[in-house]
Amino acid sequence: MVGQVRLDSPAAAAGLKRGDQIVRVGARNVADTEELQIALLREFSPEGLIALRVRRDGTEQSLALRVTEDRRAMTEPGKLLPGLGFDLATWNAATIINSVPADSAGERAGLMAGDRVLAVDAQTVSNASEFISRVSAAANREISIEVERRGERLRIVAAVPRVLDQGRAVGRLGISLKEGPAVWPPGLLEVHRSGPIDALANGVKKTWEMSALTVQMLWRMLTGQVSPKNISGVVSIAEFAGISAYLGITAYMAFLAIISVSLGVLNLMPVPLLDGGQVVYQAVEAIKGSPISERMQLFGQQVGIALLVVLMSLAFYNDISRHLN
Repeated sequence: MVGQVRLDSPAAAAGLKRGDQIVRVGARNVADTEELQIALLREFSPEGLIALRVRRDGTEQSLALRVTEDRRAMTEPGKLLPGLGFDLATWNAATIINSVPADSAGERAGLMAGDRVLAVDAQTVSNASEFISRVSAAANREISIEVERRGERLRIVAAVPRVLDQGRAVGRLGISLKEGPAVWPPGLLEVHRSGPIDALANGVKKTWEMSALTVQMLWRMLTGQVSPKNISGVVSIAEFAGISAYLGITAYMAFLAIISVSLGVLNLMPVPLLDGGQVVYQAVEAIKGSPISERMQLFGQQVGIALLVVLMSLAFYNDISRHLN
């Protein structure tokens, strides 16, 4: 379900609207947020055109997302949906201004502590995170903020100054927020349960899809279509293991499954020192009818070590730079 749509974005140009339910990306049906993001990555072609099928007001219609900017940068972790210009629907919670420091941009605009934020640029604000996201994206421009103050609805125009946050230019009003209780909109969450046979079939299907996606992403990284920043190492693995364990046993087991699939696919790559390289050796020996020379095997091992060192170095670099940023 689509949430916020940025006005000057590919999503807005395509006609995507808040409340649209995305049911298909290209030729693939999508049933949840994970399937949506995987399908978007797969359809992220060099042409920059993504076909969508959305359900709106009980009817389905086709839309076309056209991306003309740096498509490779959008494939970096966490940048796909923001780059396309839309977020997914999330929880609703009252967004209340907690404090407005003197001489801040918020005070100059006329915001006051206790104001409840209702909308920004005529788009409803669901929660504090959504409000922060819109302000951050509005550096060096004015935004229209609708607030409720003592039962009265007011419209306030605020000039958002540009500041540097960890080396990145963002917009800031200098105010602090507090949030009311989170409430999920009806119909946004669904629970699906499977019996043993269906669960086994779903597991096989999911394993195949994740294996194919891993190979596809590796190839697209080599061809320069996808950012190599998607490669993570032990630091990120440990971090996400802790997060998934905090979320519960289901999320933790799903994380372990993804790691197992990724390691299995990588181990079958045709690189010497890995099992995939040994399969290649055996195939070559079967074809030529004699063992490969020790000199050739030694050369292959050196190439394999070099490739693994490069891969591990890149993963470690990504881990460190991700935390520094």
